Amino acid sequence: MSAAGESARREPSLWACWGVMDIRVARLARRLISERHIAIRSKGRIRYLTLTRSWQVAGLCILLVGASAMARLTVGYIASDRKAAHRAAEVAQAEMSNDQLRELVGRLQDQLAVALHDAGRMRARLATVMSQNAAIRNDLYAMEARLRSAEEARAGLLAERDSARERLAAAEAAIAAKSAQIARMSHSLDGTKSDLKQTEQQRAGLTSRIHELAAELQAASAQAAQSKAAAEAAERKLRQMTAEHEKLLGERGGLAGKLAALEPPRLEAEKPEKLALAEPALADQRGAAGAGATGFGYLENETRRGWGELMRVLASAGVDLDKLAARYGAVPPGQGGPFVALGAIKQGAGLSEGMRKMLRALPLSAPLAQYQLESRFGPRVDPFNHRQSMHTGLDFAAPFKSPVYNTAPGVVVFAGVKHEYGKVVEIDHGSGIVTRYAHLHRITVALGQRLTAREQIGLLGSTGRSTGPHVHYEVLVNGTPQDPEKFLDAGKRIIQAAGN
Repeated sequence: MSAAGESARREPSLWACWGVMDIRVARLARRLISERHIAIRSKGRIRYLTLTRSWQVAGLCILLVGASAMARLTVGYIASDRKAAHRAAEVAQAEMSNDQLRELVGRLQDQLAVALHDAGRMRARLATVMSQNAAIRNDLYAMEARLRSAEEARAGLLAERDSARERLAAAEAAIAAKSAQIARMSHSLDGTKSDLKQTEQQRAGLTSRIHELAAELQAASAQAAQSKAAAEAAERKLRQMTAEHEKLLGERGGLAGKLAALEPPRLEAEKPEKLALAEPALADQRGAAGAGATGFGYLENETRRGWGELMRVLASAGVDLDKLAARYGAVPPGQGGPFVALGAIKQGAGLSEGMRKMLRALPLSAPLAQYQLESRFGPRVDPFNHRQSMHTGLDFAAPFKSPVYNTAPGVVVFAGVKHEYGKVVEIDHGSGIVTRYAHLHRITVALGQRLTAREQIGLLGSTGRSTGPHVHYEVLVNGTPQDPEKFLDAGKRIIQAAGN
């Protein structure tokens, strides 16, 4: 209650204070702005000009408005002056930036000139490198030619050394035989000495015979010494050629490294070879004539059918059967007489030695000891792009790094890398027959090496265009791929029939 009453008492006092202030202001205004009279004396006459309070207030307002206008003009002038100074600073800064840009453009032009000069030097250096590359290529080709000639000379020296060793062995055998004969003659001479009653003519004959044998022994010893010297010379020449061969291989590796360093990397897609697949088309008359012409008509039962199938395969592949049979002496000698049945004779007894030689010279076995046939010869769906394609061989699957063998004797005509085949070995078996072994992990034979049957040529792998460990095996006759399975089936039938 007391607080409310106190606020109520305060309100009239505040209003009273405001009223007192208004009164004081009014009094001050009346004292400052009072009606004034101005006396103007002109030509003896006095006039009075009355300035009322309203005119004074109006003049004061005009004066305040003018002062405000002057203040605004002054402020505007100062602001415009500052803007002009700011613009002058911006212009100076722009001129400075323009100078800096001109200087930067000058430096860039100098750098461009230097870059163009460097580009010219690089082009000249590139031309020099290209010329050096061409020279190194020529040197590499010459080195490869020298390497091939060295390998051929090495093969000739190896053959010469083998023949010299054979001659040495034959000479030593002849010396041993002559020594044994001399020992026997000496023993016979000792026996004749105990018999004093023999005639002088027989003794002279034995003595002359001993002299002859001694001369023959001396000649054989001389021939053996000569053969041994020839063998030692061939061995020394072989060692020299081997050292030169290794040196050439080292030089070739160095040149290949330089070539790889100088030549810019590039990829060249190897064009797939167009394989013209031969269509086997033989008439029954040609098969019968071929069997008779090569002299296999006298074989019996399974052996005859196996040989007939093999001959049809070889004839359809384009192999000259007459030359092949004559090469291995497979034409049987002339025989005749009446037919006499003999049930105890084996079916394979009709194979002559020439036929057996020809059988061993043909690729009639598989390149692996144990395998699983994954893909056959002929049309198939490509395992990578899933399009129809032609498979030119057989795919034998086996454990990784299984030994791979050649299927027939021959000479290695290629041992290296082919793009999609990976690591490849190709062997020439004569009569236009070549076998190919692809996707190898490692190659264990050399170019030009002569192989007997079933020698290890490498390890099974998955190099090149391959989905897993296997060996891709091809049989080419006169450059045309043939179905290797026909050779394998014919070989199995003949071997089984010959073994019965």
